[in-house]
Formats: sequence, C-alpha cells, structure tokens
Amino acid sequence: MIALTIVVSLVYVKVSNSDLLRQGQRIIGGSLDGIEVTPVVPVGSGVINPELKALPKGTWFKIHQHSGRAGEDFERQAHGGAAFDPVRGRLMLFGSDTHRRNWDNTIRFFDMGSLRWSSAYPPDSFDTYRVNTQGIPVAGIAGDRPWAMHTFGAVEFDPIADRLIVASHPDHMNPNKKWGVDRSLWGQIKSHPTWIYHVGEGRWEPMPLQGRSFFAHATAFDLKRRAVIGARPNGYWELAAEAPAWKHLAKGTPNNWHISLAYDSGQDTVVLFGTNKKSDAVWQYRRGAKAGMRMQTPGNRPAGDQSVPLVYHPGIQRVTALVERNEGGAPAVTETWLYATADDTWKRLETASLPFAIGMNYDMVYDPNHELLVLVANLKGDPLAVWVLRL
Repeated sequence: MIALTIVVSLVYVKVSNSDLLRQGQRIIGGSLDGIEVTPVVPVGSGVINPELKALPKGTWFKIHQHSGRAGEDFERQAHGGAAFDPVRGRLMLFGSDTHRRNWDNTIRFFDMGSLRWSSAYPPDSFDTYRVNTQGIPVAGIAGDRPWAMHTFGAVEFDPIADRLIVASHPDHMNPNKKWGVDRSLWGQIKSHPTWIYHVGEGRWEPMPLQGRSFFAHATAFDLKRRAVIGARPNGYWELAAEAPAWKHLAKGTPNNWHISLAYDSGQDTVVLFGTNKKSDAVWQYRRGAKAGMRMQTPGNRPAGDQSVPLVYHPGIQRVTALVERNEGGAPAVTETWLYATADDTWKRLETASLPFAIGMNYDMVYDPNHELLVLVANLKGDPLAVWVLRL
C-alpha cells in the first residue's frame, strides 16, 4: 500500500440560502461578495461541507455555475469522462471533444468543500504534440502528458494507489478525420497505452503494458479487488492493480458504441445501459460468470438512450441513470431512474427530473463523503453547472 500525503484546505464558502431558492434550484456557491468563511473539520477522507450534508432528498440542486464571462470559464467536454477522489473530496474531469480542434488535455477538479474549480495545468498547445521514441503520442513541453482525447466513460480513480486511470486513446484525431493530425505524425504511433495520473505527484505516466482502449465504451472501478473493469464489443476486461496486462474475463456485451457501465458492489455485478442505437435494454455481467447477458427487465423502463450518466449508489443499493425524454413537441427533460440489479427492475424518481436535455454526458459520479450524486451538465449555450442529488 502506498502512503498518501494529503494537504487540504480547511475552509468552505458558506452562503445564505434564503434568497437562493429559484425554481427549485438552490445555488450554494453563488457570488463571492460578502461571503462568510467558516472552518470545517475533515471527516474520514475528504473535507465535508455541512451545507451539502443538509440538502433534502429527492431533488437535483445546482450548487455552482460558471460566470458565463468570456475567457473566465471552460466548456464541458461531452466526450470526456469523470471520476471522484474521496481522499481530497474532488470531482475530476478528463477528456476532450477534439472535433472542433479542442486540445483540452488537462484535468479539471471541482472541490466539494470550497465549491471551486481548478485544473492540474494549462492545456498543452497542439504545437507540443508529437510521438516519443517509444512510439507513444505525447504532449507538453516535456513530452510527458497524453494527447487530448475522447475518454467517454473510461476514467477511473484508484484511491489506494492515488491514481487516475484513463483507458482510452485519441482515435478521433486520426488523419481520416477532417480535424485529424497529419498522416506522417499519426504513422509514427506504435502504441496507445493506458495512462496513469499520479494525483499526489501531479505526474502522468503511460503504463508499460499493452493498452486496452474503451473508446466509445466504458469502465468502472471495483474497489474490493482494486481493479478496473470495462466492457467492449468483444467482452469484459479487467486491469488489476498489480497486473502486467489487461485480462479478458468474459463475452456477452452489446455490439454498439456509447454504452455506459456501473459496478454494483452489493451484487458484485456489472450493469450496462445505453447504446448508440438508443436501446432500452439492460445487460448484466456477474463477476466470475462465463458471459454477460441481456436482461428481460419486466415492468416500466426508461426510454432508450445513449451516453447515459450511470452510477451505482451504495447507500440505496441502486444503479442511477439519467435518461432524456423529448416527446410530442414538449420541452426536453432528463429523468432520473433507479435500477435494482437483483430484481432487474426500474423505478423512475418522479421528483428528480432536470428541466433540460443533458446531451452526451459521462460526467456523473458518487461522492461518498457527502453521500451525493454529482453531475456536471448544462443546457446547450448556458454556462457549465454542477448539480447534486441526495437519495
């Protein structure tokens, strides 16, 4: 086990809620004018924000929103993924759209204690993109960071080793795309590794093993086994903490893109939902089985969708999915659905719909410190916002 040195800020921003209740959305961050800074005590592994602990159940609350002023904020990357660091109490985003020649290869942090965004480093200029002597695509002046890339649902955090694990590759930067890199540069690539970001050290490292990309697919983290588990069209794969390579576990996955995956630790089962064909089917893979299976799923179920935020909530022992609905000319909404793995049944949470379509989104995580689901989402054209839901 690796010992961790943790440095945390013992303050959080406390803002009166009396005048921040607007259309069912309570903004806890708000303006920084006239704030009261109150010391808090770290509990367990992370800084606790008492206002977040006090939020009522069953409703999405907006706790932060960018200013909307040009040059001050960053855009949410629809093709990026997310993980949660319970040690520091931070949401982490990594991944880039790249379609619009967006070279955002930094890690964005949202601190749940202070309700503030920060980043690991400024995104590297495309001028620094190259292929190193090992044939690995690298960026940055020192050539020690990954290229900007689509990560989808393939971003995980190992709290024991204190590392972010990215199991994707910059496939949409290939020369066949109109926004892609030069063919001569792409041709130098020999390997697309699994990338590791050592959070405490602030350092990227390509793993010295054959990478297994979950581009357009998804992974989850099995804390009990300390393993990343992912699903691709050719089956389920695992990367254990000290493993020399990715291991193929079983077959039985949907042969589609834009899938989402959650690991139900209570049932020791991987749950898949959503495909680019907007299927409403659920797939399950119980650890140790020879194959995953498409479930029958009786009763009500959410509409078919793709790139669905999908997270296991250990407190209620349900997988949570956010699914868009846009029917009959009515304004689009995003519904919250709860899935019981053992019973193979869905239930819609009637009180927890977002009043807009969230679009392609892999940016929902579970914060165990505050027992909240945390979502980064915004209506197209609006400033980026952070939402939370207590169940």
